[in-house]
Amino acid sequence: MNIVTSSAHLCDAPEGSGFPPGTILRLRKALYGLKQAPREWYSLLHKELTSLGFKRLANDNAVYIRNLPGSDSSQYISVYVDDLLIFAKTESEISSIKASLHNEFNMTDLGKVNHYLGMRVRRDYTRRVIYLDQESNVNDILEQFGMQDCEPVNTPMDQTKLKPYE
Repeated sequence: MNIVTSSAHLCDAPEGSGFPPGTILRLRKALYGLKQAPREWYSLLHKELTSLGFKRLANDNAVYIRNLPGSDSSQYISVYVDDLLIFAKTESEISSIKASLHNEFNMTDLGKVNHYLGMRVRRDYTRRVIYLDQESNVNDILEQFGMQDCEPVNTPMDQTKLKPYE
């Protein structure tokens, strides 16, 4: 088996690259510079999450769940590109998941989520409620079409201009 080295991650030589079969390459560029980077990243993430006991939902490949043995606590991770939202019952559970992932990946902890996928996230800790809204998206759309100063109406159309049905 031939080995060509540089610095970061190991992978099999791509088909048609001119390297003999079985050659393993150590990539010089970061994984993100490659066309296959998203698939490689997701594959690495999936492997790590499953090794931590998370299972991918059958209905949504971007959501993982883990039920802790002997506990009624469930933990969820939602994946969007390279952003992860971690949901758990306690802060210590979230910290534990972050620590495990940080051991494997170079991560930046952005803290509690305030915006995600165009939605604003607000929490009411006393009521134990999370609110989601898209006010900023709606305002951006209104501004784009020059409608930011429009007045709300009770009906979508001016009823006085409609002809009666005959």
